[in-house]
Amino acid sequence: MMLSSIVWTALAALAAISITIRVLRGLRIGQQTPGAALCVACALLILSAFLARYHAVQKEDAERRFHAGLEARRQRELARADPTKQGTPSPPAVTTPAGILPRPLEPGTHRETPSHRAGPVRIVDYALDLSLFPDRHSLSARAEFTVVARMPIDRIELALSPEFRVHALHVNGAPVTFLHTNDLVSFPYRLREGKAATLAVRYSRRVSVPLLRAGDLIDPRGIYLRPESRWYPSVGELDFHAPLRLSARVPRGMTVVSSGQLVRKSVEASTVTFHWESIVPVRMICLAAGRYAHSRNADGPVAIETFLHPNHASRARAYQETVQRIVRFYASRFGAYPYPKLTIAEIPVFPGGYGSTALLLLTEKSFAEKEIPTHFLAHEIAHQWWGNHVAPQGLGAGWLSEAFAEYSAVLYQEHAGGPKALQEALAGLEARYQTRLREGTEEAIAETDPYDQSGAYEGTVYYKGAYVLHSLRCLIGEEQFRRLLRLFAERYGAGTARIADFEALAGEVHGKPLTWFFDQWLRRPGAPRLRVSVAKDGPRARLTVAQEGAPYRGEMQLLVTDGAGKTRHTLHLDGSLTRLTIPVRGTITRVELDPDRAWLFHTPQRVHSL
Repeated sequence: MMLSSIVWTALAALAAISITIRVLRGLRIGQQTPGAALCVACALLILSAFLARYHAVQKEDAERRFHAGLEARRQRELARADPTKQGTPSPPAVTTPAGILPRPLEPGTHRETPSHRAGPVRIVDYALDLSLFPDRHSLSARAEFTVVARMPIDRIELALSPEFRVHALHVNGAPVTFLHTNDLVSFPYRLREGKAATLAVRYSRRVSVPLLRAGDLIDPRGIYLRPESRWYPSVGELDFHAPLRLSARVPRGMTVVSSGQLVRKSVEASTVTFHWESIVPVRMICLAAGRYAHSRNADGPVAIETFLHPNHASRARAYQETVQRIVRFYASRFGAYPYPKLTIAEIPVFPGGYGSTALLLLTEKSFAEKEIPTHFLAHEIAHQWWGNHVAPQGLGAGWLSEAFAEYSAVLYQEHAGGPKALQEALAGLEARYQTRLREGTEEAIAETDPYDQSGAYEGTVYYKGAYVLHSLRCLIGEEQFRRLLRLFAERYGAGTARIADFEALAGEVHGKPLTWFFDQWLRRPGAPRLRVSVAKDGPRARLTVAQEGAPYRGEMQLLVTDGAGKTRHTLHLDGSLTRLTIPVRGTITRVELDPDRAWLFHTPQRVHSL
């Protein structure tokens, strides 16, 4: 019978205590037992050893459970990259960033948190000097940054995970008294509109386990830090758009990778410091560190740098060439690549990819695959336009980032593989949407919270959201759709945008309002549920389409097969029941709804009464 580590530790403790008591009792009554002191020492040694083992087992078990969750998320990423490799359904991905805790709302109400809108101050310059200690799973840092008030304020609030301890905080060189509660560091300070203040924060990580609360890693295997871990003091993602100077110190043999250019490195006896600078404003601070083989490719529209583990260094050239093709295609559709270069860093443990400003973090397992996961790679590269260059804002912001990146990858898939590849990609979107609905209640896309990705969020925002863009493309036509995406990137690049901004621009490009389209696809959950019946009456047939729930409107193509072959008809949906009478010859053998896949359906469609 197996006993848990807790039971073993308890038994060892009892044994050690019993030995100690017996020896001490013998000494009290004058029985000088030879080796008594040795027995006591052995008992204490046994106790300390088992307590240490218990702590190690608990630590390993916690890490193992966490990695199991990460692996489930990785499987979803691989399924997104290649629909043919989908396995058994994975548990839902819950990726609520540190400090953004969902709060209960009254039924039917929705609230924007401060993370959904610009705050009272914005960051205009940021410098970060840090030392990373992979063996201790820790870091110490000093951040110095300038904030400018958007309005008169009497208090400043910073986001910083409670995993970190603030040792000192200065404003314009003077120390201030602050309060660090959960993820919020706050202190009183008066600042008039348009005025600036320079903040300096010295802090360090207070825990010593490899994984940070949001899933990032500080470990000899490698390091990666994303803004979701709240590992540096900031005033919010929508308020961070600033030049960056980052100096990171690591043990010799490791290389630090971040956004911008590596301007120099300083080598000391046992450490090396990497100095990165980005003159182009970045949206976030993200870094990776590891034992890397570096490679550079400038044979395309943008310089591509890769930092890969030595066992994957031979794959650098193939990845660089694939990235060049994807960037070249996106530049032709959305406008020029918005940054001086693009860097790819390989990281351990992480389940998928992450697109920071001019920096992609890709899991080591993607490099171990025989084939390059092109769709997955195209999705992450698209975030350079959607999520970084154009920063989404407000509830439903994930649609402007994740759905746009997902559909951009579909566009590249179509570009590389033709109409058949497009149809396969759309079928994959529909299948994954329907599968993910089992993981929770679907919300309207415009009401989803990008900081609470639980339940059916992935299916709703990524897959349904991407399909909505395809439906919009079919509605307004190829020429207008291409113009819309390019104009959206051009008008809102280096700034922020809301769903309402994209909706207004779509109406402007189309020449008429499209409120009805965005209302039915973004502002209510679900997708069409249709039931089609066919009744033949001599040389004619009457098709009846019934919609469950609130009806959708729009034009839908039908492909009817009868004795004379196939004929195409247009059905104008605009109500719970839509009828269409068509001429037929002989027996109708098949009626295919939406043969071009312009519509997303809630469930697979079947035709009744043939």
